[in-house]
Amino acid sequence: MALFKKSLHKNVLLAVCPSEEGIAVAQVRREKGRPPTLEYCEFLPAANPQLQNDQLQNLVKGKRLQNMECTSALELGTYSLLLLEAAEVPAEELRDAMRWRVRELVDFSVDDAVIDVFDVPPQRKAGNRMVYVVAARAPVVRQRIEQLLNAGLKLNVIDIPELCCRNITSLLPEDAGGVAFISLGRQRGVLTLTQQGTLYFSRRLQTGIDFLWREDDGSRRRDDVTELTPEIKEWLDSIIIELQRSLDYYESNFSVPPIAGVVLAPLGRKVDGVAEYLSSQLGRKCRVLDLNELIDCARPVPQPAQFFCLPALGAALRDGMDAA
Repeated sequence: MALFKKSLHKNVLLAVCPSEEGIAVAQVRREKGRPPTLEYCEFLPAANPQLQNDQLQNLVKGKRLQNMECTSALELGTYSLLLLEAAEVPAEELRDAMRWRVRELVDFSVDDAVIDVFDVPPQRKAGNRMVYVVAARAPVVRQRIEQLLNAGLKLNVIDIPELCCRNITSLLPEDAGGVAFISLGRQRGVLTLTQQGTLYFSRRLQTGIDFLWREDDGSRRRDDVTELTPEIKEWLDSIIIELQRSLDYYESNFSVPPIAGVVLAPLGRKVDGVAEYLSSQLGRKCRVLDLNELIDCARPVPQPAQFFCLPALGAALRDGMDAA
């Protein structure tokens, strides 16, 4: 069941990421000396398990993906990510040692959990080595494995969104000097701070983009948001508070300069003025990511697909990196 920590070295990698809304699929090709190419990116709406299974089987047959090796990613909220002091044990014993350290920190039995560990860069103040510990319920992981295997795929790796974000930010120009990346789902999100392909810090955000997708009475989704209303500014302010706390921690605990910029993941809807408002409040350069400008795409990826397929793209950009 230790699928989290495994290196892949492939020039073509398929990622399939089921979620509550449907199935996100991305396929990335890497050629030596060339930037990665997004060959295929699609979101297949499927709100119930049976429809998802049907969609997956149709996808595998239609694209002739039988027995193709792939990766996937868990959803936020289905696992715990904990920053802890590393146990003083040999490397080969660290995972088992950390299993017992998280016993009182998760709301499920570690006896029936998938555990893995990855390093955090050394902090400014000398002290014990810190690591991130991933703890996921084994039935959740097992269900994902069975779902993809039953569709005819060969699942090699299951990733987590924080490291999928790291894979994406490693392609950003801001990553050379450090970048804060905000990725929002429907109900929650994640903030990562990375530099030169290394994840320094991650924070969960208890807000998502559902607020932007509804009319004021909550009855239906908006097609476009054309201006920053007071309600939207209040929503952004809650994100800014979490971001500023994370930046303070990053800059005070690691021997690094201030980050080079803030990047907001695709929102799936047009929202004018968001980057400008974030920049004015933070005093830092901020922008909203367009995947068509980040990576070579076989065909343009529309905004809704950019939002839903972001975890799949990050998983497909794995490129042999160590992961949880």
